[in-house]
Amino acid sequence: MSLLILAIAIAGFWASYFSPLAQLQFAHDNPWVHWHAVSAGAWVVLFVVQTHLAANQNFRLHKALGLAALVVIPATLIFGSLLMLDFFARLLDEGGADSLLTLRVISLINVTNLLAITLLTGSAFALRRSNGSLHKRFMLMATILFAGPALLRIAGALPYQIVPAPLAAGVLLAILLLASPFRSKMTTGRFHRSDILAALLAIMVVARVPIAAFSDMWSRPSIWLASLG
Repeated sequence: MSLLILAIAIAGFWASYFSPLAQLQFAHDNPWVHWHAVSAGAWVVLFVVQTHLAANQNFRLHKALGLAALVVIPATLIFGSLLMLDFFARLLDEGGADSLLTLRVISLINVTNLLAITLLTGSAFALRRSNGSLHKRFMLMATILFAGPALLRIAGALPYQIVPAPLAAGVLLAILLLASPFRSKMTTGRFHRSDILAALLAIMVVARVPIAAFSDMWSRPSIWLASLG
């Protein structure tokens, strides 16, 4: 799963970031873009390495490298939030029904992701010594949610879009979130208690798109967030 998330991150941001950067053609007026890219890349690579170390029972190095997450994860969330607010402000400045609809949907996706990732990573760190099983599962769920923006870009780049890209990305996220519980069921014959949370998150990542799109309840909060950018 960790390598799949890495592949999703590279594929999702290849056209908009990695390829232009490699060709020295990347241009963006927000300096936080590169800081977020570095911290986000470090998070995904760290997750891949940590998964490999745990699978090979190298827990001493796993614990030592895990301390890096205390810097990498908060930095990623902070830089990502700054970029998020800047994007919201641009949508608000554009005005128009389409831009305001996009603002409602994308802002609700980002805010719910931010809250869920913060709670999951914080809980995972608190449980790192007392409950390794929950620690592992919480970090996996957080990193899957973190791959949401990359999935959104992949869904948006598809030549044939049966459903809107945010909804398609939500469905893909839900599949990834439910993959681990079903694998656990197939290998052990039972579900883990954390699988209830995975199921709730899977419902959230799909349901939040139509909620934002067809309801005005998130209009004022989204505009307020955009005003902060």
